[in-house]
Amino acid sequence: MSDNSNYKRLVKLASYAAISAALLMLLFKGFAWYVTGSATLLASLSDSVFDMLASLTNLIAIRIALTPADDNHKFGHGKAEAIAGLAQSAFILGSCVLLVLHSVEKLGQTSTSIAFPVWGIYASLFSVLVTGILIIFQSWVVKQTNSLAVKADSLHYRSDLLMNTGVLVLFSLVAFGYQGFDGWFAIAIAIYLVSGAWQILKLSVNALMDHELESHVVEQITQQISQVQGIKGFHDLRTRDAGHTWFVQCHLEIDKTLPLEQAHAITTNAELALKQRYPKIEVILHQDPV
Repeated sequence: MSDNSNYKRLVKLASYAAISAALLMLLFKGFAWYVTGSATLLASLSDSVFDMLASLTNLIAIRIALTPADDNHKFGHGKAEAIAGLAQSAFILGSCVLLVLHSVEKLGQTSTSIAFPVWGIYASLFSVLVTGILIIFQSWVVKQTNSLAVKADSLHYRSDLLMNTGVLVLFSLVAFGYQGFDGWFAIAIAIYLVSGAWQILKLSVNALMDHELESHVVEQITQQISQVQGIKGFHDLRTRDAGHTWFVQCHLEIDKTLPLEQAHAITTNAELALKQRYPKIEVILHQDPV
């Protein structure tokens, strides 16, 4: 199986897994909220609704990003993943606003008791388990593909894992007779989710603004080019991350006395060395005689 087809298979599988997990948690939390009437569980439920919308958006964006380059998009459609990241940030921030508004209203109520807290514990345990399994799978996919869309989705669900753990702690307190923390827990969850949205937003904006590849990758590219026989040096190295494709270009310094055919062979060797190390790379090399 080629690297490109393996990339497509894994990122699609990660998207389907996220949608399935969000749907399962949505159904379980919906029933538990109906039974308990908890503001914190409603916060968790509303986040699961946005999880579902975000994961569906992610799937659509991934399908677009995997579309081959065409006459109008000669560099491909990889940045669709970054646009999906922006959408995820918007979904999370929107849910945070709703959480805070509902929680403030809950704080003003004279009675904040929660009915049948055991259902909140069941829903939270189930959500922690499902989210944990999903994050492990997404982390593995990110290691294999470095997909921005899956990375953003994974960061999103990491925030959810902490949120679901917080909900579990709340219902455990309620089960032991400690009431009155419901609204405060929901507000704390909203604040934490804002930090997760910021991380996703930063990753997405960097991709859309043609941010350089990570410094250790650039260093490895530098070493790879330097090791090619016949290259005396290079300059104007530029890189950018466009989803599932990395673009690299630079000027190679080659002996001006060499025949054109030999100089071209040296350039080809440099390109092949980079593509062998990084199969997802697209290389543009210019020859400068020295």
